[in-house]
Amino acid sequence: MRGSRRLRPGILVCLTLVAFLLLTTDTRAEDTDQIRAYGSVRLGAVYRLHTNQGNGLSIDGFSQAFGFSLGLNLNRYVGIELAADQSQTDLTLAGLGKVAEYGIFSFIPGVRLRYPLLDGRLTPYVTGGLGFGNNQFNDRKAPGANLSIEANDTTLMGSIGVGLEYFVANNVTVGAEVKYQISRDHEISIDGHTQKLNLDSLLAQASLRFLFPETPEIQAGPPEYRTDGRFYIAFRYGFSYTPQTDLGGPFEYRPSEDGIGGPVDQLVAFSFGWDFSRYLGIDVAGGGYSPNLAISGLGNVAEYAVFYIVPQLRARWPLLNDRLVPYVLAGVGGNYVEIKDVKPRGFGLRLEGKNFAVTGAFGAGVEYMVARNIALGTEVEYMISRGNTFTVNGQAQNVKIDALLMTAGIRVYFGEGTTASD
Repeated sequence: MRGSRRLRPGILVCLTLVAFLLLTTDTRAEDTDQIRAYGSVRLGAVYRLHTNQGNGLSIDGFSQAFGFSLGLNLNRYVGIELAADQSQTDLTLAGLGKVAEYGIFSFIPGVRLRYPLLDGRLTPYVTGGLGFGNNQFNDRKAPGANLSIEANDTTLMGSIGVGLEYFVANNVTVGAEVKYQISRDHEISIDGHTQKLNLDSLLAQASLRFLFPETPEIQAGPPEYRTDGRFYIAFRYGFSYTPQTDLGGPFEYRPSEDGIGGPVDQLVAFSFGWDFSRYLGIDVAGGGYSPNLAISGLGNVAEYAVFYIVPQLRARWPLLNDRLVPYVLAGVGGNYVEIKDVKPRGFGLRLEGKNFAVTGAFGAGVEYMVARNIALGTEVEYMISRGNTFTVNGQAQNVKIDALLMTAGIRVYFGEGTTASD
């Protein structure tokens, strides 16, 4: 598991702000006593209560945090959920500085107790649960090049917290949550000296929650799945695949260590847009991923982070009474590429790379409207990324970092759709 800095979920904070700006409150929005499943995404920060771990070892007090939950509301007041959270900190040794990064992941089944107010529109709640945490040393820094560092363990951990959410649609909420996480006895060994870390922390995050199915009052009306004239936001997660190994000159691509299922890299993406007609829309997509950078004959020397923003045209073809929507898209935007997290083999190579370039994209996807304002789907897009430059020992080289992006995600629409026939 790699930390949240690799995925840079902080770029999705902009998406959360967009959600608040676009939300059009539904007069039928409320919490209910029906059994409903839900999924949620959370973005925020973690504050670690014990930065000084003893023996000259310390960790960061603050860092980004990203999380998601899957749950089930059993009635108006009680629900169960599985909550996962991810963050990362630096390991710092007195007299040396930052020697490595340390990824922190938690997975906690728990109970969520709610008490709806204001006719069910405002819902304060408390949560609590017991699960496990997995922590792992990664991305060794130059001051730690000659140290033996071992840290990869799983221990029990618990959490308790409070939250508040507001129904902006009958099946969409925005809110905030604060949790106290109890996470102790994680072992780390540095040059043969083993000690245990206390990672107790406070986690504060903003949230978006999506509930299924819609309320009975909404279900009873005629279907209105058309999205003409509606704005949306979308969250996607998946993988990037770089088809070429040779990037140019001595530089080569390697999949990151957290690649799953082969030579792919984790990808977090988002988009916001407007379907201005039944068949056409404008979409602004963004995201980021971090493959490994290698040098021929030497191996992995660093990582390079790729962040992109691409405005594009989305052509749709709704089927099955507008519930099934295949589409194609294409556009031109830009990317920012940066060499980061230099590996031990690259410490003496004077690696540099921090620049912008034009990016083109084209692709296709398909989604299914599971509610009048929520679509689930998959998307494949090819990113054409040329014109970036990497430098090693003062020698600059243009690199080709085209990538195939494969994601699954959720698209949330706001406002009322058009129901008039064409």
